Amino acid sequence: MSLDSTQGQANQTLIATLAESSQNPEQQTLAHERELALRSALQKVGRAYRETVILRDIEGFTYEEIATTLGINVGTVKSRLARGRQELKRKLEGSL
Repeated sequence: MSLDSTQGQANQTLIATLAESSQNPEQQTLAHERELALRSALQKVGRAYRETVILRDIEGFTYEEIATTLGINVGTVKSRLARGRQELKRKLEGSL
């Protein structure tokens, strides 16, 4: 599952869905716990991968904007993003 894949009818990203305030306290608590787990897992991902994942999946930068910001080519952005997401997924699965 990708953090920037769209979810549901509103076509929101997973990150946006997680960030939404829920109406009931149980949903709010679960969302908060998911956010903490995600932040913790992100801290354990390698810096180059973490930067790329954050810029794309949280900040919403395009591949070209990330490439310009980090001073790398678009192909490198794509490979770092794929590897970063894989590493993040492993870290999240390990925390369950």
